[in-house]
This record gives sequence, C-alpha cells and structure tokens, in this order.
Amino acid sequence: MNISGPETRATPSVLRNGTGLVGGAPRAGGWWPRLPVAILFTDFLAAMLAIKAATILIRVLPWSAAWVFRFDALLPALLVVGTHAAIGVYRLPGTGPCERLRMRAVSALLFASFCLLLTVPANGWFPALLFAGLSGVLLLVCGYYGQELLRAVLGQLGQNGVPAAVIGTGEDARTIAAALLAHPEVGVRPIGFIALPDQPAVGLELPLPLLCRLEHAALIEPRIDLAVVTAPWRDRAEVEAALGQLPFEQLALIKDMKSVHTLRLRPEAALADPKAAHTRPGGPSTKFERAVKRIIDVTLTLPAVLITLPIILILAALVRVTDPGRAIFVQQRIGYGGRSFNVYKIRTMYQDAEQRLEKALAADPEMAAEWRSNFKLVNDPRILPGVGHLLRRLSLDELPQLWNVLKGEMSLVGPRPFPPYHLKCFDTEFQAIRSTVMPGLTGLWQITSRSDGDLSVQREQDLLYIENWSFWLDLQILLQTLPAVIKAKGAR
Repeated sequence: MNISGPETRATPSVLRNGTGLVGGAPRAGGWWPRLPVAILFTDFLAAMLAIKAATILIRVLPWSAAWVFRFDALLPALLVVGTHAAIGVYRLPGTGPCERLRMRAVSALLFASFCLLLTVPANGWFPALLFAGLSGVLLLVCGYYGQELLRAVLGQLGQNGVPAAVIGTGEDARTIAAALLAHPEVGVRPIGFIALPDQPAVGLELPLPLLCRLEHAALIEPRIDLAVVTAPWRDRAEVEAALGQLPFEQLALIKDMKSVHTLRLRPEAALADPKAAHTRPGGPSTKFERAVKRIIDVTLTLPAVLITLPIILILAALVRVTDPGRAIFVQQRIGYGGRSFNVYKIRTMYQDAEQRLEKALAADPEMAAEWRSNFKLVNDPRILPGVGHLLRRLSLDELPQLWNVLKGEMSLVGPRPFPPYHLKCFDTEFQAIRSTVMPGLTGLWQITSRSDGDLSVQREQDLLYIENWSFWLDLQILLQTLPAVIKAKGAR
C-alpha cells in the first residue's frame, strides 16, 4: 500500500449491494483515466505553439535576417510528449503541483537542448542558444497554463479530483469531507463514507452516501484506490498496520484543515508522520538557497523593470490628473529580520485618505468591524474613483515594488510585507516565524484569498508557504499570479 497524495480527476461509481453495503456512490471511472491523454494532447499542442512562437519572435530581431529556423515542429513536439511520459508528468495520482512543475521544467530543458542541436549547424551558437532558450521557456509556460485550463474545464464539469472514500463517520470525518468538497483544487473528491467497526451503519445524517463498513471495503465496485483517514493516529506505521490489508492503493492521512491545504501543495509532507512533517526549517534556510533565490529575483526583476517603467509613468500621470499630488505612495512595512523599510506603490487613495477612513469608521459600526477583521473594506471611501479601483483590481499599484526587490528589501515571492499596525494583530510566535523569510511581491495568499481572507486565513496561508517552501513552489506561485490578477478574485 502506498501512502501518498493524489491529485487527479475522476467521476462517480456504482457499488455492489449486499454484505453490509449501504446506499450508492458516484462512479469511480469516467474522466479520470482519460485525463492523462487529454493533458498529453494539450502538451503536444503547447510544444507546437512554443516552436512557432519562438520562430516568429526571433525573426523580429533586426539582426536575424541571416538566421535560418525552418524545421518541422512535429518531431520536437513528439519528443516533449515522450519525455513527459517517461519522467512521470502523466502519472497523476500522488503527484503534487510543485512536483509536476519540476518534471515539466526538466522536460523543457531537454526540449530546449534538442532545439539547440537542430539549429546550431545552420545558425551558429548564439542564435541557436537564443532560440532554444526561448522555446524552452515558452514550452514550460504554455504547457503549464494548458494543463491548468484543462483542469479548470473539468472542474466546471464536476470532474475535479480522484474519487476517495472517507474512513469513519464521526465529526472529524464529516468535517474533512466537507473541507475537501469545498476545496476541489486539492485534487481529492470524496464520494462516500466507510463506517468503522464500532460505528453505526444506519440512521446517520451524512453529506455523502455511506458506502459500507470497513470489513466490507473490498466489495466496493469499481474499486476505489484512495482512502482518506481521519481517525486518531500517531504515525504512518500505525495506519499501515491497521489498514494495510484493505484494498486501497493509497491512504491520505488528513487530520485537520492544515493537512488539507498542505495536501494541495506537497502531498508527501501532508501525508507523512505528522510529528516529522515540519522538522525542516521554513523558507530558504541555507546560504546557498538564499543566494539562488536572490539571483532568480534579480534576473527576473531587471527586465520586468524595463518593461513596466513606461506603464508606471502612464499610471502615475492618471493618478495626478484624478487627484493632484505625489503619485508614488511610500509606506513603512516590516520585512526580513523584523526590520522596517519603505515600500513603494502607485497611489490609489486620496491625499487625505486617513481622515476619510477615520470619519467613515466612526459613522459606520459595521464598516469598523469589517476593518478590524482584516484591515480591508469592500467599499473603501479612501480609494480614488476609476483609476484607483482599476489599479487595485489588477494589482498594478504594486509595480513600483520591483524597485524594492532590486534593492534586496523584498523577493518576488514571499509573505506580503505588513504595516506595523497590521503585524501587531498576530501572536509573537507567528511574527517571529514571518521575520525569517523575505517579504514578497506576490505570495500564496495573493493567489488564493487576497483581500477575502481575514487574519486567520492570512496566518494560515503564510505558514503554509513558509513550512512548504521550495523553488518550485515559488515558480508555481509566480505562474499562478497572472490568472489570479486577471480573475481579480478578492481584489479591492
């Protein structure tokens, strides 16, 4: 039996009645076996698109007239699909999003190497390296977004996650089942409960069907490969000893909401021994990791500054037309090591924003309670009409913070830097943990809850990021930031 975290798609099943089997459940077949084929086809199209796009972009360069990039994209695209299959990209159950992204990056590197070999003879090393690098980056980006789009479409069809049976019918089991149903992005879709020997099999009010008793689990048809264990447990060996004879290929050991969210990011951490799951120091804990993260920040930020500078100047002009005064807002925030620094933003509020806020909170108790819960307001009287709402909705007001990243005060990815009054609302232990990592321009909270999350959600998401940090998690958050900004969920 393999204890690992599944992330896949599936649909409902029919159960064989008899010997204690109660009720029915959704079929376990359907879309799940077809998903790897659908992702394979998406990757094939992404590879073709990457080559075509790289060819078009490289021909735009003024000195590229003598370069020759004419070769059939079919062979490299087939290589991509074959490489993905060989390294496990399509082995969906038990593979978390960060691991899938890592495998895609390895495949993109091999793809770029293949493009290099094809183009060096006709063009020389520099143009071939440029073309190969562009092709590899485009493949990684197109393949990632293609897969996410496919998963979103299947989610809308109700095919989001591998079907799972929840072991137990107690309050903990019902709570975890409800949490998994509410968070389809986790990749686990509970379809029913399996009662423990000491639990009743009739007269229960459950949100999902009661499939059977534990001793009759082998009679479920079609077979369910994943069981979610919520009963009290101390370590993985205990669970294997208790459930090792059952017909489940995988066990997900989920005891609370923190485990649910960790399962979404890093299944191997969520499903291991709970006492050992977070012994690793949070965030980049070695000098090497911090140095590499810094190099990545500078490498990505320098071109981003050049690209966004004209946009910042235009937006700043619009702000000054709407409300005369300084267009760049400077505010003190708490960063790495608990040190204060000035963060830069395009101003989205009136010059007398604080006075407007005090007046509004004093006049409206409900607004005051909303402000105390997460220091955000749905109808904020401070925000400039038109341009202010647009900037905040698309997070364009954060663009000047690229300068904070270049100065080394922030990273591209990390917990958002809070003002002192905001940070003081958290316990001292959390403040200390947060000070061990560099604050970020974007983070896990920004791609999930944004302003919809209260203080407890902010704490939960920041701890989840710090305890599960990896370079691949940073890359995943960067890639997810664009869809989050476009959707504008929770933005205000």
